[in-house]
Amino acid sequence: LFWLLGTWAYLRYVEQPGWRRYLPVTACMLMGLLSKPVLMTFPASLLLLDYWPLARASRAVPGAWRRLVIEKLPLFALALAFAALAIVGQHLGGSIQSLETAPPAQRIGIVLLNYITYLKKIFWPVHLAIVYPYYPPLPFSLSLYHLAVLGGLTYAGWRSRRALPMVWMGWLWFLLNLAPVAGFLPAGSVQFADRFVYVPGIGLAVALVWGGAELARRRPDYAAAVRAAMALALAACALLTHRQLGFWRDSLTV
Repeated sequence: LFWLLGTWAYLRYVEQPGWRRYLPVTACMLMGLLSKPVLMTFPASLLLLDYWPLARASRAVPGAWRRLVIEKLPLFALALAFAALAIVGQHLGGSIQSLETAPPAQRIGIVLLNYITYLKKIFWPVHLAIVYPYYPPLPFSLSLYHLAVLGGLTYAGWRSRRALPMVWMGWLWFLLNLAPVAGFLPAGSVQFADRFVYVPGIGLAVALVWGGAELARRRPDYAAAVRAAMALALAACALLTHRQLGFWRDSLTV
């Protein structure tokens, strides 16, 4: 809620920059951080919005990106403070696993696996669960495969940045906002959770919706097929959502 309200406030700020319109952005981020520290990536997400669709960082303007970063320094300061508080709190609570329990190589494998798993569940939302226990340590070859898939998708998004900037922006949004909960700092007894993908999934939705609309605009002969595919996808998501909600009806079904 506060993430989206803060985004709305930021769009109003961009229309007419000034401290009076900057304060609501800061207030929304602060209230969001008090609710859940995952908003630590919020200022970086605003930079992605500056790239597309706001186009505030023109190559013709020297130092445009530096100005945009400086503009968000108060937000980055809030993010760093709450990130430190979250890590200290998890550590004092004994939730964060030590390097002996989960060495860096294993953590990187978990991160790669989680990114791929979240992608699968977004586009094929089956076998959902309330609790996902940790997998046993993965073989190195499987981690290399996951790295190759993510690297290939990132390269494809980067190559499309001129023709389809919304696809590149959406992919970066997904990577960025999933990073704090991707598993490099393993906490608790679960490897991932469906709720962690709510905000990162916005980026993929942007890439699909605006990217699909742009492709349909450029190729009118495929427009009807794109619309039909989108309608079928929405219908499938609605049916699966209806089914999933049934499991949350009461404590017994859960």
